[in-house]
Amino acid sequence: MCRFELLGTLVLLSQDITDRLKAKEPSEQSVPCFQFQAIISKPNKPQATMLHEILLSLSGHHSPLLDPTNTSNSTFLSPPERALLSTISHISALHQKLLLHTTECAHHPSPICRSISRHITHTHLRAFQAHVLTVESSILSLSPDAVGAYNTVPLTYLVQEFNPWTRKMEWLLEVVEFMIRGTGRGSGRKCSGKMVMEMLRGGLRTGYRDLEEVNKSLVEVAERAWLKGCVGWVCFGRMPGMGKEDFFVEEIKDEERTVKVSPAVHDA
Repeated sequence: MCRFELLGTLVLLSQDITDRLKAKEPSEQSVPCFQFQAIISKPNKPQATMLHEILLSLSGHHSPLLDPTNTSNSTFLSPPERALLSTISHISALHQKLLLHTTECAHHPSPICRSISRHITHTHLRAFQAHVLTVESSILSLSPDAVGAYNTVPLTYLVQEFNPWTRKMEWLLEVVEFMIRGTGRGSGRKCSGKMVMEMLRGGLRTGYRDLEEVNKSLVEVAERAWLKGCVGWVCFGRMPGMGKEDFFVEEIKDEERTVKVSPAVHDA
């Protein structure tokens, strides 16, 4: 073999090694993702910290990373990452508002509204928080569905997991805000059991299966709360001690202590 053949062989070998190394490098046009290295070994890694911030924010805690008014985020986030984070930020804000408003509804004068608020807290919000823990567990266990090559967690995975909750959380927030503000126009009537039950029954015809299931559960809770007040009247002739505005009869304070049907709620 002459020296020129040997030189050509070495050149081809070097080019082959270079191509193999380039093929192993991650593509610059890959899906936006966070590098998720082992949290114990590198707890201060910025990407892992960002992932922690997202999961904490979805759990109901405030995070400056998902704050839309925080302009400093634009310095280290690319436009695709900001677009994906805006979706997660919206879901996080809905969760935080629901936690705040359901606590306020715990002191509502209507027992029906209080029952609905408790059901939202202990059923729907608890299911969302359990889903956050499930996603976190899949990441920590390095599940192939959540963690990709080079221990990366794509933002698209988080959006895919939590985006189906958006419509449900928006509707629950609308229900809770309605119970707090009432009609909000004209006389500004406070929300009664009849008003919220009519709203929930209207929500059964939205055309969305997930909202239909949510409203069915809320209507069931509201009707059960109303029946508890009705049992005392039907069985023992006693007016309910709380939530008289939700009841279909009212007592007239006269010598005979008569009762009459209340036109405001008799068809609830």
